[in-house]
Amino acid sequence: MSQIIVDTDLCQRDGACVEVCPYRALALSEEGFPEDVPESQCILCGQCVAVCAFDALTHTGLPNEAFLPVAKELPTPAMMDGLLMSRRSVRAFTGYPVDRKTLEELLDVARRAPTAINSQNLHWIVVEDAAKVRALAEEMMNGLRISRVAPTILEKWEKLGIRAMTFCCAERRRWLWPARRQSMNGENRTAPSP
Repeated sequence: MSQIIVDTDLCQRDGACVEVCPYRALALSEEGFPEDVPESQCILCGQCVAVCAFDALTHTGLPNEAFLPVAKELPTPAMMDGLLMSRRSVRAFTGYPVDRKTLEELLDVARRAPTAINSQNLHWIVVEDAAKVRALAEEMMNGLRISRVAPTILEKWEKLGIRAMTFCCAERRRWLWPARRQSMNGENRTAPSP
């Protein structure tokens, strides 16, 4: 069954959707309309839908939401330099929690970040309980102790008593060993494998 739906009344048969497909999962039919290429692998990048200036193409594997148009004017090198050079890491936090709506909006933006072949093999776990955050930070420090990586971070942890830590790993199971995972809440908290 085809993953794409073409509105033949709107389609101008310009082939733009076929040209932008990174995996060549689309081709033009004899009539000039886009169609799936048999045995091809669509990575659900959305390029074909986004590039269609006539809104003639939809994809059954993509969310039914509007694609924002590509900006006509890209930022200048000076603008990008200013953005990147003014970026700062926050290392001092208030005791106030971030409201759920803000967290959801931030995660919605983060999920749109590019991933290899649009795999989107990402998982987020939001921990709001301060004791659990502290326990996770302790586990991270235990991992650093065992691996003997980043002695400076360990020293600051032990000297300053850092209360929280944000960490990200492509494969969390490398950092939280099975016995430790179960001890966090008395149950296994790893994300299911894709």
